[in-house]
Amino acid sequence: MLNYANAIQIAEFTGNPNDNELLLATYLEKLKKEENIRQIDKRIWRDELKSTNQ
Repeated sequence: MLNYANAIQIAEFTGNPNDNELLLATYLEKLKKEENIRQIDKRIWRDELKSTNQ
């Protein structure tokens, strides 16, 4: 992968009822408001969502 910080990796759905990977949509909505998303490290998107929800 050429630019690892720009990768948004999600886990495979395995049937876990507590799976929250669809929260990625919330994170993408947040990114939509940014002027330049290339400088944002997207590998930590789960942590970003946790910090905004607390």
